[in-house]
Amino acid sequence: MANNTDPSSSSSGASTEQNPLDESQGESAGLPAKSSVETPSRIEPYALSRAAANDSRIVRNWAPLGTVDAGAIADCDPAGLVQMRNETWCLDWWIGAEDRWHHPSIDAAVRQRRIGDSPVLETAMRVPGGDIIQRVFGVRATSAVSDGSLWDDSAVIVEIENLTAVPVALALTIRPYLLDGIGSITSLGSAGSVISVDGAVAAVLSKSVARRVVGELGTVATRLANADDEQPDGTSTSAASCLEGAFVVALPHTAVVRILLPRSTRNEASSRSKKSSAQKPAPTAQWDAPDAGAIDAGWAAHTKQAARVELPDSTFDRVVARSESLLLLAATDEFFAASGTATAALRAAELCDTLVRVGLTEPLGPIARALLGQQRLRGSIRMPDRSDATVALLHVSAPLLAGKQQELWAEDLVGPVAQAIHRLSKGHGVASPSLLRSAVIALGRVAPSLRAVGQPEVADAAEELASTLWESVGLSAAARP
Repeated sequence: MANNTDPSSSSSGASTEQNPLDESQGESAGLPAKSSVETPSRIEPYALSRAAANDSRIVRNWAPLGTVDAGAIADCDPAGLVQMRNETWCLDWWIGAEDRWHHPSIDAAVRQRRIGDSPVLETAMRVPGGDIIQRVFGVRATSAVSDGSLWDDSAVIVEIENLTAVPVALALTIRPYLLDGIGSITSLGSAGSVISVDGAVAAVLSKSVARRVVGELGTVATRLANADDEQPDGTSTSAASCLEGAFVVALPHTAVVRILLPRSTRNEASSRSKKSSAQKPAPTAQWDAPDAGAIDAGWAAHTKQAARVELPDSTFDRVVARSESLLLLAATDEFFAASGTATAALRAAELCDTLVRVGLTEPLGPIARALLGQQRLRGSIRMPDRSDATVALLHVSAPLLAGKQQELWAEDLVGPVAQAIHRLSKGHGVASPSLLRSAVIALGRVAPSLRAVGQPEVADAAEELASTLWESVGLSAAARP
């Protein structure tokens, strides 16, 4: 496990106690003097800046980040801007090089790639002397709390590494933006290495903040370029909820700064406030989390049993492998509860169908138990939007009833599956053509599994219903599963 100790402490570069914005030390620190290049007053996120530059619609192009147990908890855009889900702010990273301040959202020399096939993103920005690398990924992290307890939760780790030959300044900027629009920040505070937004811990750095610039949206980049900074600790508020803050640390040659972004508990806090005043612990300056290499290896282990495609063009192989990790991120309660044009029942059916097709069986057991927990006396499986996820239960039951623990699963699933088949035969649980097509596939898939656990009559009922529904959805015999 990597921890939050300062990775630059053994570096031969600039001292970590150096003020990154002190012009008297600017040359030795490799920091920009006041640049003749005009700094844009308002630096928008990648999606907004590209839409404005091209006079086009906003293109929502970003990747989910998270863990298998928590699912997707954040998103990252092509410039490395990170937004924690359910939050109204984002984390940006600006680099003070020897020529000027560089901003990934609007700089041209920015590239992004995945590390391996896992949801670990690496963004590189060219500055004089080489590249600054940002890596971002979801983890399970821990932190020692002052009362002796342990904070243990999913989080996002951001790593910034200096691959240039000279030290630079790193400004970790908390901004009142979503990835595709305006957000809000009413209060912004920092104490040592801990940054808080609206009273909640938002980010914990691996080293203390050296200087900071906090102000209304549109003022911070210019003040930073003019070295109009302030002491590192304090709290600022804004009635307009448009605060923005740049928190600056030195980033010597070869050094790495790590940032912990805890999973948002905003919705949980709202629920708790209605029930009790108990506060959930928050991470402190002492925290531990795996590094990017360990996370990539972990994702490889999760997907090693999944289906593999080998084609002459390896690009397609990578697409399949990367899609499998994204499917694991989606297989959580949050996916089913999310709002959208499709019902939760259809999303559940399509997700479970896809997990079965690619051989990702690890999440199927928890999904099956969750669905069984929602099944009512008459057989319906009520989702958060009140749609019926009966079809999803059939999809997940097929591999579980045919797997190594089939006897155990037979005790739990045979009765509910029989009830689900009867419900579908009455026309319930198939509220759309897409769900009806999925039901045909699920019925054909679960029938052999039912025979494998000694339930031929239930299997016959599934096959008869599949044949009856077959003609109604207009599928050809060749397309039959």
